[in-house]
Amino acid sequence: MKPHLQRYLLRPLLWLLGSLLVGLIRATGQTRIQRISHYSVTGPIIARLTRLLLAKKNHYLDDNLQRVFPDASVEQRQHIRQRYYANLLLTATESLTMDGNERQRSQIDGLENLQHARDRQQGILFVSGHINNWEMNRRIIEQLGFPAWELYRDFADTRFDYLTFNRRFRVGPKMISTARISELIGHLSNGDNAHILIDIKVKKGRNGQQLDFAGQPAWTSTFAAEMALRHNLALIPTYTQREANGHYRQIFEASLTSEHPTANDHIQASACQLTERINQSLSNQLKQNPASWLLWDTNRWGP
Repeated sequence: MKPHLQRYLLRPLLWLLGSLLVGLIRATGQTRIQRISHYSVTGPIIARLTRLLLAKKNHYLDDNLQRVFPDASVEQRQHIRQRYYANLLLTATESLTMDGNERQRSQIDGLENLQHARDRQQGILFVSGHINNWEMNRRIIEQLGFPAWELYRDFADTRFDYLTFNRRFRVGPKMISTARISELIGHLSNGDNAHILIDIKVKKGRNGQQLDFAGQPAWTSTFAAEMALRHNLALIPTYTQREANGHYRQIFEASLTSEHPTANDHIQASACQLTERINQSLSNQLKQNPASWLLWDTNRWGP
């Protein structure tokens, strides 16, 4: 299609269809969508439709599954793909239907780890990855009484960025773009809490190191670990797991940092070791429930 036709015809049409879909999802509700996505008949249909929408990225998904699960059978990888695409739709549904009452529908594991950091008057740096609905992490964290800044990356399409930022801001206004990273550093130096995802591929550099992730070398940001060490923050991995009927289990693992500050000349080396421990925590979640990780269709391990 010619560029001007794509700009003035196709994109507005897709935007209109997307808006209609958003309205339908909100009217249906996340609990019903969750049930539909698990039905033996509709689940595979939803998975196929989502796969068609993301056709350009399917080769990443297949290659990554082969890379991480080389001994899995064709049928096992097909099952992961099906559940993965259904999980994508379910996550989108949840993001559009959040009502601010997620805490009431969640079982909390590891709340004592947060209380321990608070008793020491220590800020908390929550680290996670794109596991299930990763945005649920901060919602529940704030509803537990631990307000946290969230670092997010802008969309290339500003319309999507406007839509998602407004939705996120309504639920919790403490949002900071990666373009304003120095502002987040200032908050962390004051002992504020923050929530950061570290499973996105980064470039080689001071905060980009090639570390083990799910048994494969992957370029990973050491920023979160370095900030935790430099500002003596508790570094707590956290994940949201789905339960039945629209309920959740929020997991807060024990802090990966000690209670004592790290010497400045050891921070960079220690940050790499600490990031490897975060990656191990993420890898455990990924391997326990492969379909829960929503970056299979990205070039996570590539050059």
